[in-house]
Amino acid sequence: MAQAAAGRLAPPRERTVTLPQGIPKLTLGWGAIAWVTDNLRQPNGPLAGQPFRMTEGQVRFTLWFYAL
Repeated sequence: MAQAAAGRLAPPRERTVTLPQGIPKLTLGWGAIAWVTDNLRQPNGPLAGQPFRMTEGQVRFTLWFYAL
């Protein structure tokens, strides 16, 4: 994790990578990701109306958020 100069933990706005490495062994996140892909549509832009696709960072966050 990012640390401030004095050895203290940096404030959240200065931490850009806060998730553990890799993906969790046990997670309910795959179901949540499938639901998003099946039920949400891109609202605007060149991909408007197509299934919403999460970024790699969003997928990792979701997997860790629903980790068991």
